[in-house]
Amino acid sequence: MGRGKSGYHGVVAIEVTGSAIVTRKGLRRARRGWPWLQREDIVRYEGDGGPFVDLVDETSLPMGTAVYDPDGPAPIRLLSSARTRDPVGLIHARLERALARREIDLDGTDAGRVCHGEADGIPGLVVDRFGTGLLVQLDCPPIGRVVDDVLPLLIERTNATTVAVSKRDEVILVRGNDARVLFVHGRLELAIALATPGARTLSVDLERQRTLRRWARGRCIDLVAGFGGYGLQLAEGGASEVVFVDDALALSRSLEDDAKHNEIETKLERIEGDPLAWLRADTRRQRFDVIVFHPPQIEEAPSEKELAMNRCVEHAGHCLKLLDEGGILAAHSSSTALDDAEFAEAMQEAAAKLRKRLQVLAHLGPVPDHPLLA
Repeated sequence: MGRGKSGYHGVVAIEVTGSAIVTRKGLRRARRGWPWLQREDIVRYEGDGGPFVDLVDETSLPMGTAVYDPDGPAPIRLLSSARTRDPVGLIHARLERALARREIDLDGTDAGRVCHGEADGIPGLVVDRFGTGLLVQLDCPPIGRVVDDVLPLLIERTNATTVAVSKRDEVILVRGNDARVLFVHGRLELAIALATPGARTLSVDLERQRTLRRWARGRCIDLVAGFGGYGLQLAEGGASEVVFVDDALALSRSLEDDAKHNEIETKLERIEGDPLAWLRADTRRQRFDVIVFHPPQIEEAPSEKELAMNRCVEHAGHCLKLLDEGGILAAHSSSTALDDAEFAEAMQEAAAKLRKRLQVLAHLGPVPDHPLLA
């Protein structure tokens, strides 16, 4: 074991042990920063299975270094556009940079994403922090071979006492005795069990939940509530009542405990059931000052755009019927087939049918701790 420049303790030196000859078309995409190459881009592979390979063209000219995932949907995941002899050292340098930038991105909070895979230059590695807990997600098995090398750095920089590693559908607790951890969320202190499926996607909404708090007032409803972060922020921010609606399996079991811990339990009403069925049935019986509707996105092809548009118009219409005059609706598309402009068009169409006027107060897109590649 030795100490590297960043202060971490290395475990095993993992070197580049293969090469992949790729097509000119694949190389052009790689030069433009496209992070994945497909099977048809590989002319020939020579090596022992990875995890790292050199990329070369058909004249053996070096073109970069990549993670090799032969069984994955993208066998080549670009690590560097230049050849590197120390891929693990490069991963450590990029992880250091990601951690340093999150100190600014997260602005004092102790919960959020500290590594966002390819967008932070580390293919297949996603790391979320919740207080003293870390959830390390591996969506590329070869990266699992370097986890032991990166965990010491992550633990040292975040002071983590609980670490869970998620590999596909399996979550393993590798540090600590209890997967349940506390974290600060705005003015709230909440609990999350790192082994639950919802923990893997929670950090993407944290900043948006804190932002929505500014509009808290009156009666609010959190539809498709899940963890309940939107509704809890509204309750703490000044709402008089918050209704949480989701099916029994999805709705957080710790919701009441979190509310009691933060002294807002008297404001909560919990409804277990299908949110869409509830939405369709209750449009004429209740009114709300703030409605949060964030359904899970459905993977749909562009050819299904019309179906997706009609569904969004229907959902938006039901929500607008529930909304009091001057109320706030926070929503997003339920389909990957619609872009932002098309979703806005669906909202406008729903409002026109109900003779309502809409104002756009904010577009809450990707937040700094979830960077996107240009």
